[in-house]
Amino acid sequence: MMKNVTIRQSKLRLLNLPKLGRLAPMAALVFALVVALAMVATNLVGMASSHAAEHAGTYKVGAITIKDAWARGTPRSGGAFMSIHNMGAADELVDVRADVARKVQLHQTVSEGGIMKMKHIHGMPVPANGMAMLKPGSYHVMMMGLNKPLKPGQTFPLTLVFKQAGEVTIQVDIMKMGATGGHKMEHKK
Repeated sequence: MMKNVTIRQSKLRLLNLPKLGRLAPMAALVFALVVALAMVATNLVGMASSHAAEHAGTYKVGAITIKDAWARGTPRSGGAFMSIHNMGAADELVDVRADVARKVQLHQTVSEGGIMKMKHIHGMPVPANGMAMLKPGSYHVMMMGLNKPLKPGQTFPLTLVFKQAGEVTIQVDIMKMGATGGHKMEHKK
């Protein structure tokens, strides 16, 4: 036993730490705490990165990935737009829900007699291993009777319901109010 103590003490003298021998258990505890704190910090950074990815506009449910959801700032009614990527079998977007407006529906813009009209639809196909776009002048989420104006820089939650994949709630980024285009728009019920 004495030989081991002598070796430890001589090694400590080489490190110029002569009194650390008695403090070794305390040093080990401090080292363990530092390692544990580093692991916690790494997990927090990972969680923050995941949270940032969500707010960067990517959400997943089943084989479906939703990206880049946005809406224009507006005081009364507005549309929400996004891309939906499907890495699996064909699916269908069958419902949309949000507390931001009195009425929230899936719409499709169609041309009838040279006039662009928005029609309420009960489903939007999402092709197998393909993509569907909700964009101005096409499929979109229509929000009528906003509870409060949509203000640029803010977000709001929107729930998308898919026939196969289920439902997912995403955050929609509100962009500045933009031009609505030169088409005359009518709402069909």
